[in-house]
Amino acid sequence: MKISDELFIVTKDNKKGIINIDGNTILSSIYDDIKEYKDNVLTVNTLNKWGIVNLEDGSKIEPFYNSINIINSKKFIYSLYSSLIILPSI
Repeated sequence: MKISDELFIVTKDNKKGIINIDGNTILSSIYDDIKEYKDNVLTVNTLNKWGIVNLEDGSKIEPFYNSINIINSKKFIYSLYSSLIILPSI
């Protein structure tokens, strides 16, 4: 699945990761799901919990939240239980 002109989601052993147009691994296939992509940041899911990976600098927020949405590369909205919180940059 294409997420940008240069990046693609791939599945290996039922886990998802990211490769570039040359076939080089950008993010290992260790996630159950990969969803939203914006400003080189994407949401990742493991064991029904969501986190963030910044593909530009490699920083992460480990999957811990019930949901997480990207506002931009510096701000995110996440929910832990039923409350929503704006999370500062990673």
